[in-house]
Amino acid sequence: MLLSVDGDQSYLMNPAMVSTVVSSAPAVDAPKVAVGAAHRQWTDMNPMMLMATVSLTTAAGSFASHPMYLVLARQQCHQGERVSFGTIAREIARKDGVRGFFRGCAMGCFGMIASQSCYYALVDMWKQFGTQDDKASRDFSAGVVAEAATTPLYNPFSVICQRQMVAGYGVASHETYANAISSTRALLTTAGPRAMFRGMGISFMMLPVGGCWWALYEYLKTVTYTYLQELAGGHTFQGPWAKSMPVWAVSTTDNVLSQPRTTCLSILLLVARQASPSQSSRIRSTLFDHVCK
Repeated sequence: MLLSVDGDQSYLMNPAMVSTVVSSAPAVDAPKVAVGAAHRQWTDMNPMMLMATVSLTTAAGSFASHPMYLVLARQQCHQGERVSFGTIAREIARKDGVRGFFRGCAMGCFGMIASQSCYYALVDMWKQFGTQDDKASRDFSAGVVAEAATTPLYNPFSVICQRQMVAGYGVASHETYANAISSTRALLTTAGPRAMFRGMGISFMMLPVGGCWWALYEYLKTVTYTYLQELAGGHTFQGPWAKSMPVWAVSTTDNVLSQPRTTCLSILLLVARQASPSQSSRIRSTLFDHVCK
């Protein structure tokens, strides 16, 4: 029994009454920790915007790098004496023109977009919802799981893309170049569905590499942003720069220089958005005041 004093009156309260009073008290929200790139999670993102960003960057990267991979594929399947990269590139340009450098590009881009979108979604979800207690183990397993899940998705696209790139050249000189649909139909007719997954065993052998990459990446990212926070001395970006963040981030504090961590992406966005010559001195002054001091 507890004694309660209410003005001039005193009365006894039993434990049940105390429990009722405590449970009816308004809850106090815990202070929110600022979200930064060092510890951003899946729930801090807009999934649709993230997938759109990944798709666009993946498509652009695949398209831009495809000519290099085409020449490399032909260099690998060349018969006879070794030929240089430049020799093969000149031969393609002379025989097929610019279009010759983009054989198989559609299949390669579609495969990369589908697999990379799933890959990054799985990585971020596993890093947050994985069952491992240790963060390093969770990051490692996120890379392994994402690689294992997306390799079977990408492999058929890769097989068709490779066949299109080397058709009529080197060891594949007996093959005739065809579009993606015709190439897929011909491969399924002659070799069956198993042919779409050729070489996948070698890819699975590389799964630990993906896990090690993500574990090391997350560790270095945490160390880097923690060091930047110490360098910033607790300062924060004020004004419109404080809201500079990726389009796929939903946290209102994402990419703001604040305790307990910081992010250098706000600095990069600051420079990118304020890169006119007339404002260059103000950029340098801002970076010095808020980061270097």
